Amino acid sequence: MVPAMAFASAPRMHGGGMAGLRHDEVPAILQRGERVLSRREAAGYGNGGNVTVNINARDAESFRLPGSTKPSLSSAPIWLPTRR
Repeated sequence: MVPAMAFASAPRMHGGGMAGLRHDEVPAILQRGERVLSRREAAGYGNGGNVTVNINARDAESFRLPGSTKPSLSSAPIWLPTRR
């Protein structure tokens, strides 16, 4: 027989949840070589970086002319950071 004091600090699961996990934890199965990021590391990936767009024009007038050979900025691919 186990003394009752052995269970004094045992978690009480009467309200639900998974045994061994806190309310904000989830179980995971990983493959060799995979790793889990901390919340801080994961948040750092969503910040992205600075975007630099270089536009080359022979002169200001050629840049303003409609139908010039400059590429349209509206058709340039633009990637924006996303938040989840």
